[in-house]
Amino acid sequence: MRFIGKLQRNIIPQKNMKTRKFFWLIAISVFTLFARVSVAQEANNINPALTYWMAFSIMPNLSEDDHKYLFDNDWRSKPMDARAGKIAAQYDQTFKLLKKASLSTTAPDWGVDLHEGPYALYPHLAKGKNLAQVAALRGAWFVQNKQPAAAAEDLKAVIHLGGSLTDRNSILAGLVRFAMDNIVLTFLAERWYELPTETIQDVLSTIDKHPVNGLMASSIPVEKILCEDWFLRKIQEIQTEFPGNDQKALESLSVVLREILTNENGKKEDSEVDIIKAAGSTTAGLISYTQELSPFYAETERVMNLPYPEFKGVAEALDKQLSSHPNILVRNFLPSIAKARNKEFRAIANRSMLHAALQYRLDNSNGLASVQDPFGNGPFVASRFAFEGADRGFKLKSALDIKDSEVSYLFVEKPGSAFQVQGPRIGQAVH
Repeated sequence: MRFIGKLQRNIIPQKNMKTRKFFWLIAISVFTLFARVSVAQEANNINPALTYWMAFSIMPNLSEDDHKYLFDNDWRSKPMDARAGKIAAQYDQTFKLLKKASLSTTAPDWGVDLHEGPYALYPHLAKGKNLAQVAALRGAWFVQNKQPAAAAEDLKAVIHLGGSLTDRNSILAGLVRFAMDNIVLTFLAERWYELPTETIQDVLSTIDKHPVNGLMASSIPVEKILCEDWFLRKIQEIQTEFPGNDQKALESLSVVLREILTNENGKKEDSEVDIIKAAGSTTAGLISYTQELSPFYAETERVMNLPYPEFKGVAEALDKQLSSHPNILVRNFLPSIAKARNKEFRAIANRSMLHAALQYRLDNSNGLASVQDPFGNGPFVASRFAFEGADRGFKLKSALDIKDSEVSYLFVEKPGSAFQVQGPRIGQAVH
């Protein structure tokens, strides 16, 4: 400001007070503008995970009765009442912070400690999925009350949140991301006839900013850190703890193996005793036995990166090889390839079907043909859909072939009784 004062004294005559006042008015305005820009830029540089955690921390602590009322009632089959709207409104401040976090230009860092291996904590994943469900409920309320733009803002906020969850991406994080995507896309399909075209375009353009193709392949190096690398480090730590006493070290490692081999139902398919025996009953042998996993992680990552036609041909064989491998750690540490990648393929198909449906709305004659099925040789297969004897909308079906699972979406074009728009019960009544 001293420099500005000196400048105006040098270029504006002392007697010209009106010009001086005008000069200072302009100078202060420009200074304020730059200060605001600087503050905004600084806010955009904050780790968005911190803002997301603030949003999580102020999520309303609903009473059991209110929680059941909002989440257990199926609002697809009936209008939301004032009580439901009031409960949903308690999330206003949370969504305000979600929207703020989505403006950050900094990559998220959730602080997940991968060195904890299978004990690494991902508490933000459950929070993210829960808020996607809340966004759909709030969206239903907003649409019912003729506020589709407000519904779009909430949906976009959780899309950005979902995109941030795959920092230090594990398979679990990717699967939660797909689930959040699915909640948003299903909301659009269910409310298709109620949503303005610009609202759908707005939400889909935000989804496109967070691609999912490649998430499963990028998770494999992280899975290796969480399993093989962690266990190798654990062996070395226990060797240091019991120097020169391999038997004591193996006893301690048996406890570690027993814990990680026991599933959530308290059952073990394989025994820690068998692992140690197969490794030669020495800690050095156990290190070598564990290192046999490395090439399988590399092969899994390679296969996960294959396009659909090639992947389909080799994934099942590789899964079978891993699940029956003589190395017990290979059977337990490596993920199911086909299951994880097929979730990703489905997410890609779902996104494309929503885009095709939008183009169909924009151009009934040629819209569907303008979007290709990423897993077929042309557009999605389209057909009309009738429910309870009445035409209610249209169906798009992908050529994606997932065993025992049709990859389709129904788009509701007319009001009436609710039905499932996707999944194993597609076309069936909502209960």
